[in-house]
Amino acid sequence: MSNLSLCYSKTEKYQESIDLDLKIISFEPNYDKSYARLFSNYLKIGKKDQAVYYGNGLLKFDDETKKKYEELINEINEAQKSLQSEYDAIRAKERKEMLKNIAKYAIPIIVLIAAFGIYFFYFKRKRIAK
Repeated sequence: MSNLSLCYSKTEKYQESIDLDLKIISFEPNYDKSYARLFSNYLKIGKKDQAVYYGNGLLKFDDETKKKYEELINEINEAQKSLQSEYDAIRAKERKEMLKNIAKYAIPIIVLIAAFGIYFFYFKRKRIAK
């Protein structure tokens, strides 16, 4: 199955290769070649989050295995940093939208509270004066 997955990957049939490698790691969770191929193939089809997930799976192997994939591990780290910066940008955009929405509703609420305060003090003063 691993050789067939490699052939699919070489012939740019990435999804077929991914499907096979997922089956391989379900039977043999410590098969490092599948994790490496999953990282590369997911990256090639533009699914960076899945690529980083399986790349991190490769990082859990022993030092000897990591040394074998030293160049790929550098790519994993770069992809992880890139993905983190994308997430940070999304969070910043969401925060900005949230603050915009808060400001949109905060001003009318503050005006209502102020109006209530003025109204309350006005009628309370009239009662005291009587």
